[in-house]
Amino acid sequence: MKKYAAGFILGLGLGAAMTAVAGAPGIPSVTGGDGKLNGWTVIVKHKAACKAPYVRVKEREIECLR
Repeated sequence: MKKYAAGFILGLGLGAAMTAVAGAPGIPSVTGGDGKLNGWTVIVKHKAACKAPYVRVKEREIECLR
């Protein structure tokens, strides 16, 4: 029973740590709406096409605004 409790507590701790890492600031992401991806660079054939593209999530579309 002690091993079960220790494993449960360890699992909760690891889960909380991974949640904190996944939500860390500085990691750009779009979770639900359309918007500009600041900090991202679109690369086509090893060359930077644009920085901070506009993304439309439902259409799965990335648009480079210049």
